[in-house]
Amino acid sequence: MFSIIKKIAPSLAPKIHIFIGRMYDFKKFAKHCSSVKPNISQAKLQAYITRQYHGIEKGLTLPDTRLGFGESLIIAITNNLNTYISKFEIDSLVSHAASTLKKYKEFNSTVLDENGDVLKRINSILTRVENHNSSIHRELSKEEIDRSTNFDFTAFMKTRRSVRDFAEGDVDNKLLEQCILDAMESPSACNRQGWRVRIFEGDKKDHILKFQNGNRGFNSCINKVLFVTGYSEAYSYTERNGMIVDGSLFAMSLILAMHSRGIGSCPLNTSYTYKDEIKLRKGINLPLSEEPIMMIAVGNLKDNYRVAASPRKPLEDVLIKH
Repeated sequence: MFSIIKKIAPSLAPKIHIFIGRMYDFKKFAKHCSSVKPNISQAKLQAYITRQYHGIEKGLTLPDTRLGFGESLIIAITNNLNTYISKFEIDSLVSHAASTLKKYKEFNSTVLDENGDVLKRINSILTRVENHNSSIHRELSKEEIDRSTNFDFTAFMKTRRSVRDFAEGDVDNKLLEQCILDAMESPSACNRQGWRVRIFEGDKKDHILKFQNGNRGFNSCINKVLFVTGYSEAYSYTERNGMIVDGSLFAMSLILAMHSRGIGSCPLNTSYTYKDEIKLRKGINLPLSEEPIMMIAVGNLKDNYRVAASPRKPLEDVLIKH
């Protein structure tokens, strides 16, 4: 049918393809986003609690925080914490959320009603969660920033290039794990960190590369593939592109972390048609709650190697001043 439409109305065919693809995306996100049945999934509740405690801890870092701010957040987060504790467990997320409530209570000690609902809710959580003494703020100084950025960042960025000619040898997984830990410092919407990364090696690496066309001609020298995904359960219905934004920030940080440790990489896009995405999902058993962000080919660097020049656009083509 689609081939017939392409012949009869070639300009209509891509529009139909876009529409079907969007409906496929709608079906995935509508089913798995955190706004739909949030209490039945641990991941969804974690996203809500993280978003809510971050709203409180962020408010406590402002230069002129208003006393009594965020009472609606307190009601929402205490409801979700009680549900989470009853259904799952008291974990590090719950402990940090409780620590945030404790700091909120201390900050607002002069305005909270002793018999009011807000204080009762906070005290109830602090009673249920024994470990509520983690730090919710970190002090930084300009001097510390200056020390940690004392290198030529422009040179660092200009030597980061997509590598398609890797040296032989295995890239140490422990080193990759450290790169992933570094990348996890990437910013994300309300600290939800809605990303995941899978490592494929050996036959499984060869298998996943079959679902990506950009590795032709150099796939035999790729040592491992890192596959970055975003999971929709971390985002509400108003944030349909949130996992793409956060996942892309994480992926770029991961590439830079590997570059800083002398590991070569080449980002491989996952901009599929919906049909090809379905094949990928079936091929690697990827759940519909996760969205492909990027594959990253990984390998050791040769002493000398050639990369594409890939000239950058002039600044005036990118910068728009208002």
